[in-house]
Amino acid sequence: MELSKNKLKKSLVSGLAGTSAIFIISMAGIILNNPILIAPFGASAVLLFGLRHSPLAKPKNLIGSHIISALTGLLMLYFFGNSYLVISIAVGITIFLMIFLDILHPPAGANPILIISTAASWKFLYINILLGLTILVAATFIYNKVLNPLQKVNAEN
Repeated sequence: MELSKNKLKKSLVSGLAGTSAIFIISMAGIILNNPILIAPFGASAVLLFGLRHSPLAKPKNLIGSHIISALTGLLMLYFFGNSYLVISIAVGITIFLMIFLDILHPPAGANPILIISTAASWKFLYINILLGLTILVAATFIYNKVLNPLQKVNAEN
């Protein structure tokens, strides 16, 4: 029974951390009157708060892959326009770059699809990606440095 209590507690804390991070990103978008939240951040939250020890959840992977994939999508859109072929090639280039640069974070693979299919502007990079990542990284830091040590202390008592 003790194992299930710990699993329940870990699941609740992880879920609440993900809820909080996504909510803060959403509220920042409302305050700025510019939606910041993108679907790939939901998938990133699963890795950051549900599988925090996974190599896929490393900060360099989160940050690097979202920036590289957004740049790839924006460049492909700028030079080649919006088509299924361009989207497909952009995703392939993103996969190549994430693996080659050792910054694999699968949720970022959706960024070129989102960017090209919506014909996003360059401000997508600094509003959605950079601001959203800043919030995700801050939330992950708090989760890893504050909430998880508290869980360990409570589990020991």
